[in-house]
Amino acid sequence: MLQAKGSQTRKNKFCSHPSDGAATPTHMEDTGKVDARYLAFLETISQLRPQLHRYCSRMSGSVTDGEDVVQDALFRAYRSLDTFDDSRPLAPWLFRIAHNQW
Repeated sequence: MLQAKGSQTRKNKFCSHPSDGAATPTHMEDTGKVDARYLAFLETISQLRPQLHRYCSRMSGSVTDGEDVVQDALFRAYRSLDTFDDSRPLAPWLFRIAHNQW
């Protein structure tokens, strides 16, 4: 980054990344693990989605309503992923969220 002559660098909660010059929060120490976790979640969802949709469709009695329940459950699970215990399997957690959504 270019600075005007005589200006001082201010310290704040952001630091610049040396490779691209963009500001990133300093409290995000290990974003690699977080990114890997969300990518694994999305990969698992692509495999579980048909089963989850069938379950929700049977539970709701409608394919359309089942899809709505799936969407709500997946959104809720994605938002809560940081609280999920990695030592437990993901599928039962997702099915429980979907069941509780209905």
